[in-house]
Amino acid sequence: MRTLKKQKENTRMMVLMALLGAIVVVLQFFAGSISIGSFSITLALVPIVLGAVLYGPIQGAILGGLFGIVVSYSVVTGTDVGGHIMFEYLPAVTLFMCIFKGAVAGFMAGFVAKCLKEYDIFVRVVAAAIVAPICNTAILSLGIVVFYRELASQWAVAGGFDSIIAYIIFGMCGLNFVLELSINIIFAPVISTVIKATKRFLK
Repeated sequence: MRTLKKQKENTRMMVLMALLGAIVVVLQFFAGSISIGSFSITLALVPIVLGAVLYGPIQGAILGGLFGIVVSYSVVTGTDVGGHIMFEYLPAVTLFMCIFKGAVAGFMAGFVAKCLKEYDIFVRVVAAAIVAPICNTAILSLGIVVFYRELASQWAVAGGFDSIIAYIIFGMCGLNFVLELSINIIFAPVISTVIKATKRFLK
Protein backbone atom coordinates (compact mmCIF):
# COMPACT_ATOMS: atom_id res chain seq x y z
CA MET A 1 0.00 0.00 0.00
CA ARG A 2 2.80 2.36 0.95
CA THR A 3 4.69 1.46 -2.25
CA LEU A 4 1.61 2.22 -4.34
CA LYS A 5 1.22 5.60 -2.63
CA LYS A 6 4.88 6.37 -3.28
CA GLN A 7 4.48 5.46 -6.95
CA LYS A 8 1.50 7.79 -7.24
CA GLU A 9 3.47 10.62 -5.61
CA ASN A 10 6.37 10.05 -8.00
CA THR A 11 4.02 10.00 -10.98
CA ARG A 12 2.41 13.27 -9.88
CA MET A 13 5.82 14.83 -9.38
CA MET A 14 6.96 13.79 -12.85
CA VAL A 15 3.78 15.17 -14.41
CA LEU A 16 4.14 18.50 -12.60
CA MET A 17 7.86 18.66 -13.41
CA ALA A 18 7.06 18.04 -17.08
CA LEU A 19 4.47 20.83 -16.97
CA LEU A 20 6.89 23.22 -15.28
CA GLY A 21 9.58 22.25 -17.78
CA ALA A 22 7.24 23.08 -20.65
CA ILE A 23 6.50 26.46 -19.05
CA VAL A 24 10.24 27.13 -18.68
CA VAL A 25 10.79 26.42 -22.37
CA VAL A 26 7.86 28.58 -23.54
CA LEU A 27 8.75 31.50 -21.27
CA GLN A 28 12.41 31.46 -22.25
CA PHE A 29 11.67 31.34 -25.96
CA PHE A 30 9.29 34.28 -25.43
CA ALA A 31 11.83 36.16 -23.29
CA GLY A 32 14.47 35.66 -25.96
CA SER A 33 12.80 38.44 -27.93
CA ILE A 34 12.81 40.85 -24.97
CA SER A 35 16.21 42.45 -24.57
CA ILE A 36 17.83 45.15 -22.47
CA GLY A 37 20.84 46.17 -24.52
CA SER A 38 22.44 43.11 -26.12
CA PHE A 39 21.23 40.57 -23.54
CA SER A 40 17.72 39.17 -23.08
CA ILE A 41 15.94 39.16 -19.73
CA THR A 42 14.91 35.92 -18.02
CA LEU A 43 11.26 35.19 -17.23
CA ALA A 44 11.76 31.43 -16.81
CA LEU A 45 13.09 31.75 -13.26
CA VAL A 46 9.50 31.90 -11.97
CA PRO A 47 8.57 28.25 -12.76
CA ILE A 48 12.08 27.20 -11.72
CA VAL A 49 11.52 28.73 -8.28
CA LEU A 50 8.11 27.07 -8.10
CA GLY A 51 9.56 23.64 -8.84
CA ALA A 52 12.53 24.17 -6.52
CA VAL A 53 10.38 25.17 -3.55
CA LEU A 54 7.79 22.47 -4.22
CA TYR A 55 10.18 19.54 -4.75
CA GLY A 56 13.69 20.54 -3.67
CA PRO A 57 17.19 21.42 -4.92
CA ILE A 58 17.65 18.54 -7.38
CA GLN A 59 14.37 19.23 -9.17
CA GLY A 60 15.23 22.94 -9.15
CA ALA A 61 18.58 22.14 -10.76
CA ILE A 62 16.86 20.00 -13.44
CA LEU A 63 14.49 22.85 -14.35
CA GLY A 64 17.39 25.32 -14.24
CA GLY A 65 19.46 23.08 -16.50
CA LEU A 66 16.56 22.88 -18.96
CA PHE A 67 16.39 26.67 -18.91
CA GLY A 68 20.13 26.72 -19.65
CA ILE A 69 19.67 24.41 -22.63
CA VAL A 70 17.03 26.74 -24.10
CA VAL A 71 19.33 29.72 -23.50
CA SER A 72 22.11 27.80 -25.27
CA TYR A 73 19.85 27.37 -28.29
CA SER A 74 19.18 31.13 -28.37
CA VAL A 75 22.90 31.81 -28.02
CA VAL A 76 23.86 29.46 -30.87
CA THR A 77 21.15 30.69 -33.24
CA GLY A 78 21.81 34.37 -32.51
CA THR A 79 18.46 35.19 -30.91
CA ASP A 80 20.46 36.28 -27.88
CA VAL A 81 22.82 38.74 -29.57
CA GLY A 82 25.27 39.25 -26.71
CA GLY A 83 25.33 35.54 -25.94
CA HIS A 84 25.98 34.74 -29.61
CA ILE A 85 29.02 37.02 -29.62
CA MET A 86 30.29 35.22 -26.52
CA PHE A 87 29.62 31.87 -28.22
CA GLU A 88 31.71 32.87 -31.23
CA TYR A 89 34.48 33.96 -28.86
CA LEU A 90 34.50 30.79 -26.66
CA PRO A 91 31.88 28.25 -27.82
CA ALA A 92 32.33 25.45 -25.26
CA VAL A 93 32.73 27.78 -22.29
CA THR A 94 29.65 29.76 -23.29
CA LEU A 95 27.41 26.69 -23.58
CA PHE A 96 28.70 25.26 -20.29
CA MET A 97 28.13 28.56 -18.52
CA CYS A 98 24.56 28.85 -19.88
CA ILE A 99 23.59 25.45 -18.47
CA PHE A 100 25.67 25.70 -15.30
CA LYS A 101 24.32 29.06 -14.14
CA GLY A 102 20.73 27.90 -14.69
CA ALA A 103 21.27 24.65 -12.82
CA VAL A 104 22.96 26.41 -9.90
CA ALA A 105 20.21 29.03 -9.71
CA GLY A 106 17.56 26.28 -9.51
CA PHE A 107 19.55 24.21 -7.03
CA MET A 108 20.23 27.14 -4.69
CA ALA A 109 16.58 28.24 -4.82
CA GLY A 110 15.54 24.78 -3.66
CA PHE A 111 18.37 24.58 -1.11
CA VAL A 112 17.44 27.89 0.51
CA ALA A 113 13.76 26.96 0.59
CA LYS A 114 14.66 23.63 2.20
CA CYS A 115 16.82 25.35 4.83
CA LEU A 116 13.84 27.58 5.69
CA LYS A 117 11.33 24.70 5.89
CA GLU A 118 10.27 25.76 9.39
CA TYR A 119 9.06 29.10 8.05
CA ASP A 120 5.85 30.01 6.23
CA ILE A 121 5.72 29.07 2.56
CA PHE A 122 5.65 32.73 1.53
CA VAL A 123 8.97 33.40 3.29
CA ARG A 124 10.52 30.37 1.60
CA VAL A 125 9.27 31.45 -1.83
CA VAL A 126 10.51 35.02 -1.44
CA ALA A 127 13.93 33.80 -0.31
CA ALA A 128 14.14 31.38 -3.25
CA ALA A 129 12.91 34.07 -5.64
CA ILE A 130 15.73 36.36 -4.51
CA VAL A 131 18.47 33.72 -4.58
CA ALA A 132 17.73 32.43 -8.11
CA PRO A 133 18.41 35.66 -10.07
CA ILE A 134 21.39 36.48 -7.82
CA CYS A 135 23.03 33.15 -8.68
CA ASN A 136 22.12 33.41 -12.36
CA THR A 137 23.55 36.92 -12.73
CA ALA A 138 26.55 36.41 -10.43
CA ILE A 139 27.80 33.36 -12.35
CA LEU A 140 27.33 35.15 -15.68
CA SER A 141 29.21 38.22 -14.40
CA LEU A 142 32.04 36.17 -12.90
CA GLY A 143 32.34 34.11 -16.07
CA ILE A 144 32.64 37.24 -18.20
CA VAL A 145 35.35 38.68 -15.94
CA VAL A 146 37.33 35.42 -15.96
CA PHE A 147 36.89 34.17 -19.55
CA TYR A 148 35.80 37.16 -21.65
CA ARG A 149 37.89 40.00 -20.27
CA GLU A 150 39.13 41.18 -23.67
CA LEU A 151 35.65 41.07 -25.17
CA ALA A 152 34.13 42.79 -22.14
CA SER A 153 36.80 45.51 -22.36
CA GLN A 154 35.72 46.25 -25.92
CA TRP A 155 32.07 46.43 -24.85
CA ALA A 156 32.96 48.68 -21.92
CA VAL A 157 34.84 51.13 -24.13
CA ALA A 158 32.04 51.13 -26.71
CA GLY A 159 29.53 51.82 -23.94
CA GLY A 160 31.57 54.66 -22.48
CA PHE A 161 32.47 52.88 -19.23
CA ASP A 162 35.79 53.28 -17.44
CA SER A 163 36.12 49.64 -16.36
CA ILE A 164 34.78 46.15 -17.03
CA ILE A 165 33.21 45.96 -13.57
CA ALA A 166 31.35 49.23 -14.09
CA TYR A 167 30.12 47.99 -17.47
CA ILE A 168 28.90 44.67 -16.03
CA ILE A 169 27.12 46.31 -13.09
CA PHE A 170 25.62 49.35 -14.78
CA GLY A 171 25.59 48.43 -18.46
CA MET A 172 25.19 44.72 -19.05
CA CYS A 173 23.71 42.96 -16.02
CA GLY A 174 22.45 45.71 -13.71
CA LEU A 175 19.05 46.52 -15.23
CA ASN A 176 18.50 42.91 -16.33
CA PHE A 177 19.12 41.72 -12.78
CA VAL A 178 16.76 44.31 -11.27
CA LEU A 179 14.01 43.32 -13.71
CA GLU A 180 14.48 39.58 -13.13
CA LEU A 181 14.52 40.07 -9.35
CA SER A 182 11.43 42.30 -9.48
CA ILE A 183 9.52 39.80 -11.64
CA ASN A 184 10.36 36.97 -9.24
CA ILE A 185 9.33 38.94 -6.15
CA ILE A 186 6.13 40.19 -7.80
CA PHE A 187 5.17 36.60 -8.63
CA ALA A 188 6.11 35.31 -5.17
CA PRO A 189 2.51 35.52 -3.82
CA VAL A 190 1.24 33.69 -6.90
CA ILE A 191 3.88 30.97 -6.48
CA SER A 192 2.96 30.62 -2.79
CA THR A 193 -0.72 30.22 -3.65
CA VAL A 194 0.04 27.64 -6.36
CA ILE A 195 2.22 25.61 -3.97
CA LYS A 196 -0.47 25.63 -1.25
CA ALA A 197 -3.13 24.57 -3.76
CA THR A 198 -0.88 21.86 -5.18
CA LYS A 199 -0.13 20.43 -1.74
CA ARG A 200 -3.83 20.36 -0.87
CA PHE A 201 -4.61 18.63 -4.15
CA LEU A 202 -1.89 16.00 -3.62
CA LYS A 203 -3.06 15.07 -0.10
